[in-house]
Amino acid sequence: MKPFVFDNREYGKGYALPLTCLQILLAVGFLFVIAVLVMPANTFTIPDAVLPLAYIAIPISLVGFPLVTVIKHGYRKLLRESELTVSKDKLIYRRMVDKLWTIVGHVQEFHIYESFDIERVSISRRYYTCYGSFNKKVINNGRELNSEDVTELKIPRAYSSMERILDYGKH
Repeated sequence: MKPFVFDNREYGKGYALPLTCLQILLAVGFLFVIAVLVMPANTFTIPDAVLPLAYIAIPISLVGFPLVTVIKHGYRKLLRESELTVSKDKLIYRRMVDKLWTIVGHVQEFHIYESFDIERVSISRRYYTCYGSFNKKVINNGRELNSEDVTELKIPRAYSSMERILDYGKH
């Protein structure tokens, strides 16, 4: 079994595209606030007609930009530590869901999907969606919490050469 390798470029133009667009949109207001704080007084003047919009957009940008940046980085970290492997007859996706340090200790949770039969695979901008028969196990700190059969598996577009998955299903 050869695992797929996390690809930062594929992640950026696939799974993280909505977050990147939102990040760019919020960066304008965030940079405006930083520029106002750094520049001397009376450098920027905001027209009175735009002032109500600025009262709404600036606080949203000030809070939203760092928040979206942290969320995007968190998703990248979780996907980088997830594993996607494919062999001749089996697809295994070991998806990291949580990795936290809490006051009571370290929490690490995985969802492990094993394919039994993949009927078809569809592609969207963010996901490869596999339809068929999958066994999903929830592993928390090394203990199996539960196991269930599911019919759909969404794999984020964040790995190189994911086109190989198309060979397993009828499009």
